[in-house]
Amino acid sequence: MDTPVTDFRELTPEKILSAVESNGFRSTGRYFQLNSFENRVYEVELEGQEKIIAKFYRPQKWNLQALHEEHDFIRELLLAEVPAVDFWHNPNDQSIFQYSSYPYALSYKRKGRAVEELAPEGFQRIGQNLARIHAVGMKKPSLHRPDFFFGDELGDVMHAMQGLVPFELENKYFALLEEYYDLLDQHLDPQQFIRIHGDFHKGNIIQSNVSEFSFIDFDDFLMGPREQDIWMLFSSEDEEEEQKSFLKGYEMFQDSSQLQMDLFPLLRGYRLIKYSFWVCRRWQDPVFPKLFQHYESHAFWEDEILKLNQYLSG
Repeated sequence: MDTPVTDFRELTPEKILSAVESNGFRSTGRYFQLNSFENRVYEVELEGQEKIIAKFYRPQKWNLQALHEEHDFIRELLLAEVPAVDFWHNPNDQSIFQYSSYPYALSYKRKGRAVEELAPEGFQRIGQNLARIHAVGMKKPSLHRPDFFFGDELGDVMHAMQGLVPFELENKYFALLEEYYDLLDQHLDPQQFIRIHGDFHKGNIIQSNVSEFSFIDFDDFLMGPREQDIWMLFSSEDEEEEQKSFLKGYEMFQDSSQLQMDLFPLLRGYRLIKYSFWVCRRWQDPVFPKLFQHYESHAFWEDEILKLNQYLSG
């Protein structure tokens, strides 16, 4: 019996270009890889100088229903006039395709630049749009995407990290994990979870002018707390002023009185944990040990413990 493909070793240049061209596009043969560890994303040049983005999903991560929910959510946002970047649909309204072992999707390259810094009016505008994203997210639940947090996951997290966390630091690190999971279990109510972007940071926002933004990369779309879509927008230096500008826009479309802004340090620590969990789970992918060599060092895990303690102290 063949072993299922779970990484990208078999995704050759020929397959990348053939997948694009199987949908009627004609490439020049030129492409380059964009920044993505979990999936593979390529900018492919088409004849006539147009460019298309080809996103190959990691095999075995999502089933087809989960991928359709991501694409359907983007369509819902567009119907609500939220500037999300949609995928290309063929004449049969299909946007998810399969080539060899790889599900993939296509989208035309959107003009604009990645957001690095935001003025107060930029935070306000993004606040308005995120409130509208959440309004759409509240309309119905996701049936095929996971919850942002569930306490039963802790055992899997610890199991995945054993072998990379130095033995002499295991007790200290795992005790911190237990503390985080206990606190999250106390403060998060899954009954209040809605459909959220899941990874709403500046790197997933494209700015076309001073006040116009588009939103990309809904790969981490799931059921979760609204706060998860908010905290990553702010810098530590000017967080209070940035929050004020953001909330000024958010409150135009959503009630912010129930937002738990004091959860932000806990969510920062949880993201750190989940990121390490993700790296450890992917360690059998030959790319990961090369890119994350520091995960095998004692100093890295000591620094993780320090950061997690700092976030706990607020």
